[in-house]
Amino acid sequence: QRREMSNILTYITSFWKQTGPVKFVIPTAIVIALSSVLGFVLNKKKAIKISTTTKKKDIKVVGLYIYPIKSCAGISLPDAEVGKHGFLFDRTFMLVNADGQFQTLRQHPPMALIQPSLHPDCLEVSAPGMPVLRIPYQQAVKGQNIEVTIWSDKVICVEESAEINEWFCKYLNQTGLKLVRISFDYKRVVDPKSWTDEFPGSKSVALSDGFPLLLCTNESLKAVSDHSKEGPIPMKRFRPNIVIEGTESPFCEDLWKTITIGNMTFHPVKMCPRCKATKVDPETGRVEGPDPLIPLSDLNTKKGQKCFGQNLVHEAEGAIRIGDSVQVLSHWAE
Repeated sequence: QRREMSNILTYITSFWKQTGPVKFVIPTAIVIALSSVLGFVLNKKKAIKISTTTKKKDIKVVGLYIYPIKSCAGISLPDAEVGKHGFLFDRTFMLVNADGQFQTLRQHPPMALIQPSLHPDCLEVSAPGMPVLRIPYQQAVKGQNIEVTIWSDKVICVEESAEINEWFCKYLNQTGLKLVRISFDYKRVVDPKSWTDEFPGSKSVALSDGFPLLLCTNESLKAVSDHSKEGPIPMKRFRPNIVIEGTESPFCEDLWKTITIGNMTFHPVKMCPRCKATKVDPETGRVEGPDPLIPLSDLNTKKGQKCFGQNLVHEAEGAIRIGDSVQVLSHWAE
């Protein structure tokens, strides 16, 4: 199955390189901070270098995920191509309402059950009680440009067809919904208030909330689950792009400044504040089950925000894969 997915991605990448203008902007990190242990705050830090005598840990990539339609179900990958906006296909599409406001699990929990899948010529989308929807990578007739809003950002996107829009309206029992894709020639930069100026790279993003990639660790997830009185909390609740395992302790990643994954360099630049979207059970599409915000309120609240995850920027394009080694090169310090 992993080989088949890799072949599909290779085919699509080759297809886009040949067709030129019909390319997708590629968008793309989730970890918990334990404030009482780390004393980490969400403002600018000074960097300190790791001692060369620091004991090396066997940290590995154990999960890679993309979410082609923002706030819908993800796809697990054996390897992922990293473009200037993040992982290929990640948050390339998005639902908006009649006013152009982005729509998420917060407004529509059943979005969790909308499952995209990659095919050589189209994105197939399924949902309970609905026929399979096929969204061509190359629009037969270019849709209308539309300005949409993601938080405070204004972004130029391309509207999909009326038939595609109707599919989403019917499933979610809403009117006025539109599916849009990021416009190829539009550049959206990461949050300028984050500390990215010193790092090389495009620092651009597609339709994710604010950064190209989100990283989290299984050690930190275990700490949250262990602290939950309602039962284990699955990683799916936090919608990461990259999951790693083997850190020396939970929450130590909150002080990382520079890391390598395989032969690529990344910079964790901002902890990820969590919202009520994490309350949605990804298996049922309903607000139910263990609430991640309850243990997070005890473990990692920063300036009133419950944080879980590290937003990353990357220095260059490349690829990473399951099993890649993760090395910590430098840390943020108080």
